[in-house]
Amino acid sequence: MQTLTLFILASVAIGVIGKIVFYPLIQSLLEQRTEPNTEHENFHAIKALAEHHEVAEVLCNLIQKDGAGSWPPSTNHTHTTWPLALQAYKEIYLELAPLLPQPNPSLDDQTNINRISEFRQRFRKLLCERVDLVEVKKVRSMEIVRASKC
Repeated sequence: MQTLTLFILASVAIGVIGKIVFYPLIQSLLEQRTEPNTEHENFHAIKALAEHHEVAEVLCNLIQKDGAGSWPPSTNHTHTTWPLALQAYKEIYLELAPLLPQPNPSLDDQTNINRISEFRQRFRKLLCERVDLVEVKKVRSMEIVRASKC
């Protein structure tokens, strides 16, 4: 019993001393840590590594293609700056998103299947009514051409 008590007291003492001694040291090291100057420099470093490392090559391709040259990708959530053909998607999302959570969850499979079916039907109907696929394809093809020039 005394051995267990001594062990517990020693563990607590080590924890307290460790916190007193090492916590300020760790904090000072974190404060001294320098951040990279720019994301641009990071990308060039990854690009240089890509010639020699497979993982860096995959990351570089991801940043160039999906991140438009920066990571995380720079985004624009301002609805009015989206191409007109794509604005309908966000409007539909904003209209339907509140319908996803159910105030009264059901454990009945048939009830859930019906709810899912009704939601999907409403979603399809709004997409058919509001989205002009010809215009969406034009926007996509313009973006593909723009991305291939980078």
